[in-house]
Amino acid sequence: QGKLISGTSYYVVSRSSDNVGNFEFGPLTANIPPGTGSTVIYDTAPPTAVITLPGYGALSAAKAIKSISNTTPITGTASGDVGISSVSIAIYKNGSPGYWYNGSTAFNVPGASPNWLATTGGAAWSYSDGNLAGAMLDNAQYTFVAQANALSGLTQNIFATPVSSFSITMDQTPPTTTITAPPANGLSYRPEIFGFPHVPSLAGTVSDPNAAASGVKDVQVRLSYLKAGDTYYWTGGASFSSTTATTWQTITTAGPGWSDLNSITWPTDMSHAMKLESAAEDNALLPDGSGGGNIGAPLITTFNIDISSPTGSIAYPSANAAVSSSTVLMTGVESDDLSGVKT
Repeated sequence: QGKLISGTSYYVVSRSSDNVGNFEFGPLTANIPPGTGSTVIYDTAPPTAVITLPGYGALSAAKAIKSISNTTPITGTASGDVGISSVSIAIYKNGSPGYWYNGSTAFNVPGASPNWLATTGGAAWSYSDGNLAGAMLDNAQYTFVAQANALSGLTQNIFATPVSSFSITMDQTPPTTTITAPPANGLSYRPEIFGFPHVPSLAGTVSDPNAAASGVKDVQVRLSYLKAGDTYYWTGGASFSSTTATTWQTITTAGPGWSDLNSITWPTDMSHAMKLESAAEDNALLPDGSGGGNIGAPLITTFNIDISSPTGSIAYPSANAAVSSSTVLMTGVESDDLSGVKT
């Protein structure tokens, strides 16, 4: 047996003899009658299943996905010395306690042993379940295990990571941002208060709140104002443009703080009502590693950049008027374009 090689075909023949030395047939290969013996493949190496979707290696370091397909959520390959008869899959929801997927609607099968589910195919296999996407909940970690079965009857018993097993997080909750004043919502500022030449020009905080969150990838900000029906966006440099293709500026940060180190040169044509939006993206991807992370609804702050000085005039008494009363009530009018008159 020590001379036999796994995966190799061998031709096995038996030859009988009696007590006086008569043999069933001669000793040469040519003496073997047709149809005698059989060919077998020697197999001692268990097969191996490989999970290719979700694509563990294609995911970010957070190893998080934001969704899974109901049609073909899990695919892979399998190989062995004598071929593959079938592949099974098991999915475990980690927790205290944790449960295996029951193959129909929920993670409710207890125990340390996997609840194996049949897949379609062999050397190339897939598993589809119309209810799996709904059963895999946000803010939870799941372990995928695949087991190959050989034509010889051998079954895979070693599940190397990340080949035949791995754990990933389901993260469907986007991170949230705040903006640290200035600017504060509804207030007005002179252009020299922040922006050019001050840095950081914009700042705030960001958090990804769930216990099993994939973490913050970046913060995106968009600063704009409206003029004559056109929206002008800050380009991230010194100017605003109504034709720029990139309206969102990306700030790479893992939190908890974010800041934009680019100076803002405010428009000088007139005072403007400004709109600042901030949103954050996490590290969760689609199962094949494509797409972007979860991005929340933008936090919106509106404020004014006021470059115009207020004006005022005296209505009474008029210029060069004669006043005879011992008490004079002076009246007048004042105006300002955006921030309003203070005194």
